[in-house]
Amino acid sequence: MSDNVYDLTSTSNEDVNKLTVDFTFMSKIKKVDAIAQIDKLVSLADDNADIKLIDHNPTFWEKSQWYDADEEAE
Repeated sequence: MSDNVYDLTSTSNEDVNKLTVDFTFMSKIKKVDAIAQIDKLVSLADDNADIKLIDHNPTFWEKSQWYDADEEAE
């Protein structure tokens, strides 16, 4: 699963490591719903001392060519 993870060294002054992860949803899922699902998934880790997550922030929404953009506005 992690064989194709690329490493790069940040030149920012932040003292953090960041991992970019792709989550895949069916094409009928709206962006707002996908973000809510990820927020819920991350919240499951809130009380787990083994998970050392500081924050999460959605940055890209790649849409399928069959995605109905008109539904997004609803």
